[in-house]
Amino acid sequence: MRGHSILRGRIEYSALIVLVYLLGRSIPIPWVVYQEPENVGNGIQALIGSFLGSSISTTSLFSLGLTPWVTAMVVVSVFQKTVQDKTQKRSPGQSNRKILVLASFLAVVQALIGAGKMQYRPYGNLRVTELWLLTAVVLVGGSFLIRWLVGRNTAWGIGGQALIILVNILGNLRTMAAEVIRTAGVKPVRLLLILAAGLVIVLAMLFLEGGEFRNTVRRIGINNLYAADDYIAIRLTPAGTMPVMYVMSFFTLPYYVLIVLRIFLPGSAWIDEGLSVLNLNQTAGVWIFGGLLLVLTVVLSVIMVGPGEIARNLEQQGDYLDYMEPGRETALHLFGQTVTAALFSGVVSWLLVIPPLFARAVQGSSSGLYMAPMTIMVAAGMAAELLEEAKVYRTMESYRPFL
Repeated sequence: MRGHSILRGRIEYSALIVLVYLLGRSIPIPWVVYQEPENVGNGIQALIGSFLGSSISTTSLFSLGLTPWVTAMVVVSVFQKTVQDKTQKRSPGQSNRKILVLASFLAVVQALIGAGKMQYRPYGNLRVTELWLLTAVVLVGGSFLIRWLVGRNTAWGIGGQALIILVNILGNLRTMAAEVIRTAGVKPVRLLLILAAGLVIVLAMLFLEGGEFRNTVRRIGINNLYAADDYIAIRLTPAGTMPVMYVMSFFTLPYYVLIVLRIFLPGSAWIDEGLSVLNLNQTAGVWIFGGLLLVLTVVLSVIMVGPGEIARNLEQQGDYLDYMEPGRETALHLFGQTVTAALFSGVVSWLLVIPPLFARAVQGSSSGLYMAPMTIMVAAGMAAELLEEAKVYRTMESYRPFL
């Protein structure tokens, strides 16, 4: 289709995916008694739900959301990059199979736990136990359908999994906006202050997304007008919004492990203590969240940039950075830039996210407004990534006459 824009076609396909996703979120499970959606401020589980779309209280087909899949992806990714032998070749198929197995297990566990919290109305001749198991099957099936939608969007749309997460976040922001209007009333000064704070967060994220260190590369055998413009860029946000997702996953796994253990070990004080700590309603949980956010920002940035691998590739090709010895010196230089960028972006993210959460925990508030800075930060980061992907497809348009 020569006359059809690549970007336009992908946007239209993604719009269809979003429509199907929103439709699935609105389909209720007929034998489950509807419950009011949980407050977005009820700790880490509500935060995960606002990002990944998992909310058992909504009792819909897509109540599990993306939580099992994102958690499995994080665990497999960390295992492969830190534990597994780096000399062992890994194929995408092997990684996908591991993610599928782990995500299936997590989905079943989460579905059984969630279905156990639901209330059921009489439905035919089915007993409560049968309704519980049937609900769990429906929830797991809905989670697999979401994953299929993400796969289709990755192949033919724009944004992949990030688009679904962004849709969830925007829905959460709409809920927060309603809360702002309700709590602030119509006083223009309060509304302007809240809007100004949100604008500052968006501008900070756009600055971080657009900033980068540039290292001029001298290519052996390339000597033309554009040779001096070749460089290796280290972004100020090397890991993007991934650290937040990883932190939430690190909270989710032990949380569900403790939930399962409590079934077999009821009344265990250490289990109850662990569950209370893994909660953003508690100051201890906020400190753990903040510490993990800083550490994972640095670790993921180094893993994703791979300064050592970049230095090796340059040395093998005979290329080098300006005023820099190939090999170890280049690797240390790139490593230092990566850590500096990660620390800078991590500290900025920490200052935007942790103080409001800490204030919320100290005050004992259940308001979701304290989580608004984190929500806006992630939304701005993901929107910037979607725009970058859109630019890629726009660039592809200029090459179509040569294809």
